[in-house]
Amino acid sequence: MAMEMINTFMDSIIRGTLAGFCLSFYILAIAAVWKWFLGIMKRILLYLFPGIKARADKKGKKKNAHGNSNDTGQAGGLDHRDQLCQPMRSLHRTHHH
Repeated sequence: MAMEMINTFMDSIIRGTLAGFCLSFYILAIAAVWKWFLGIMKRILLYLFPGIKARADKKGKKKNAHGNSNDTGQAGGLDHRDQLCQPMRSLHRTHHH
């Protein structure tokens, strides 16, 4: 009787895990299809009504003029690409004796 209970319990754990994986992949697939579909719809709308993008660009320029945009330049300092391009100054110094 105990082996049958353990077997039933393990079977339900395996079925639950497989159901969870399948459900999560199903939800991800639905999200990917909707993202693709909404991207297609956006392109169709912008193709049919090109003035929508021009109006959105004008609003974005107004926000940039007031400093409210998140699309700002580099905040300062160097990023990793600049550091890789700079010569190592300590190795290039000439020592005069």
